[in-house]
Amino acid sequence: MTLLQMSISATILIIIITVLRAILIHKLPKKTLMFLWGLALFRLLIPISIPSVFSVYSLIPQNNTSYVSEPINDLPRFFVTSDMVSENITNNVDIQGIYNVSISLWTVLWMIGFSLCVLYFLIAYHRGIKKFKNALPLETTFIKEWKEKHPLKRTLLIQSSDQVFSPLSYGIFKPVILLPSTLDFENTEVLNYIMTHEYVHIKHFDILTKMLMILALSIHWFNPMVWVMYLLLNRDIELVCDETVVKLFGEKNKKSYAHILIDMEIQKSGLMPLCNNFSRNSIEERIGVIMKMKKMTIFSSVLAGLLVVGVTMAFATSGQTEDGRTLAKQEQMNGTHSQSYENMSPLSLSIKLQNGEEKEFGPFETVDEMLEVVKPFCEKQVNDGNMKQSEYEEILSKYSSVSSENQSNIDNYSDSLSSENQSSTEGEVLTVGEQAYEQGNALTPDELEKLYSVYSSFGLNYDKNKDCFYYKGKLVREFIDVMQSNGESLSSGKFKGTIRQISNPRGEGEIDVSTIRDYEKKDEFGNGTLLEIKEQ
Repeated sequence: MTLLQMSISATILIIIITVLRAILIHKLPKKTLMFLWGLALFRLLIPISIPSVFSVYSLIPQNNTSYVSEPINDLPRFFVTSDMVSENITNNVDIQGIYNVSISLWTVLWMIGFSLCVLYFLIAYHRGIKKFKNALPLETTFIKEWKEKHPLKRTLLIQSSDQVFSPLSYGIFKPVILLPSTLDFENTEVLNYIMTHEYVHIKHFDILTKMLMILALSIHWFNPMVWVMYLLLNRDIELVCDETVVKLFGEKNKKSYAHILIDMEIQKSGLMPLCNNFSRNSIEERIGVIMKMKKMTIFSSVLAGLLVVGVTMAFATSGQTEDGRTLAKQEQMNGTHSQSYENMSPLSLSIKLQNGEEKEFGPFETVDEMLEVVKPFCEKQVNDGNMKQSEYEEILSKYSSVSSENQSNIDNYSDSLSSENQSSTEGEVLTVGEQAYEQGNALTPDELEKLYSVYSSFGLNYDKNKDCFYYKGKLVREFIDVMQSNGESLSSGKFKGTIRQISNPRGEGEIDVSTIRDYEKKDEFGNGTLLEIKEQ
């Protein structure tokens, strides 16, 4: 699954959650929202597809035609290259140059955005932590008794500082509750609410949730809906905490708790994204939600359960075809195939004569070599009456047309790359890296070697260490394989099929090679049967 696919699928989920949140925020347990945001985080951070027949993506029609381009093996893990090919390709510019420019441009842009986001949050957190260094431990009789009533497996420190103006908590393994030194420590009622609030944050590991959200935001910085999610998730972290505190103290005390929130809102601390700030989010929404909090009913529990199951099945999963494959898997079957191919022998031919004798020819490396042997034999059999002239002509027509059709496709493909005002080819541009992520894992050098092993019996071998091809000992500059074709040229705009084009990532090489396939005979993946690989 590519970065763009991850971002788009997560965007749909974020929109659904945002709408549900706006409609049902006063009717649902707040933990339900956190679970749904967790699904969105999963979509943003984990590049795998979980198939489901209930997924909304199963309703999307799939195009069975794909254009496969695999010029390099070092694509960024989360990089999208689906707009590499435009409708117009300028004259005298080769496809490899365009591909590399696109990769370089988008990679640099993404890396700049990612780096700036990470740098911003790290600086903000560092500034906050720097302020906390001078904090003093706070030990009063009330605090000691409070800590005894609120045990924690981790070491919990309670400190005060004149550098903060609102209570907050930070730290994972040694969490700290930091209180402003201006707080009235004699008012134990207020202190109890505040410390319990921060204690709930610590128990819920909310800082880890925020870290994951910041990571997702940095990766998907270009997606405005992820920024919306960042804001709403932080609000809902506070709402869950408020809900828990109200349950602990009882609904009769929610007014007192709301008043404390208002008092704390008067003085806010600065932006510290990896701290749990008491007054961080929209205070109006929080107070409104607190005042409308009611004891959870059977209806709200059932509604929450239905929403969780429904949203998960419909929007957090990937589409599935009728035969049980994921749509990503089906797409991969139409393009590059990471499954093991059956061993294919070099070109051979069997001819059954009218006298019942069956003659085997081959193996041959090329069609021309085979015809040099088969033609004289067939001519003799026709003269001897063991073969009809029509049968002989059928053999010649078949293999001659195979050779010419492949060469025509290769020539048309090569010409179309530099033709001005070319019509776009039907089908989408996919790379090996993208299709590997649709399947849920990247292709390793060993997997690439297995993928390309289908060509080895024809003299084309993939060197996984150097990430390049050799044809009969010669370094290959460019390899083109028209795996499927409807007979139309690419320049016509009517071409439908699958083309694999692999260029040496360093631009080196002595020769260009291409395949010859019999499109009347299909292999297990629906491609034309591979007959020959030849030097162009």
